[in-house]
Amino acid sequence: MDAENAIRRLLQVPTGSGGSGVKVAVVDSGFVQHPFYAGRSVRFRQVPGGPGLGTDTVGHGTAITFNTLAVAPAADVIVLGYGNAIGDAIEVA
Repeated sequence: MDAENAIRRLLQVPTGSGGSGVKVAVVDSGFVQHPFYAGRSVRFRQVPGGPGLGTDTVGHGTAITFNTLAVAPAADVIVLGYGNAIGDAIEVA
């Protein structure tokens, strides 16, 4: 059992749901590239004072991005790594 299918079962995602045409902004602690994200529509944007690409000291932003793509693998995801000012991340989104 792989993690992606386990999450889909846990959340009772209907078969055939893929997220095509859906845009998601993840405003979180950062993002670290992983082979899971290869070939998927994931972009990262650093906001003022936020972490750069490849930095997610707590791993939360990377995990939420994984969960998002487990539920909607065809979604277009942009991850906004924020620092102390959440308002900056919202303005960039």
